[in-house]
Amino acid sequence: MQPMARSLPKQSTLTGIAACLFAASVVVLFLVLYHDAIRAGPLLWLAALLLIATVACWIASARAGERGG
Repeated sequence: MQPMARSLPKQSTLTGIAACLFAASVVVLFLVLYHDAIRAGPLLWLAALLLIATVACWIASARAGERGG
């Protein structure tokens, strides 16, 4: 009997998540353009976090492609 393999996401799933995160960050950045400077700070942090998560998903997607997932 084989041990339980850790279920890792497929490359296409990670790429799709990265695309959604990137689109969300672009929307948030457009919201920053239309808000006052006082409220733009937290939105800029949110956009930055979304972009960091996007890059992390792209890296994970590349690794999944290397392992044949």
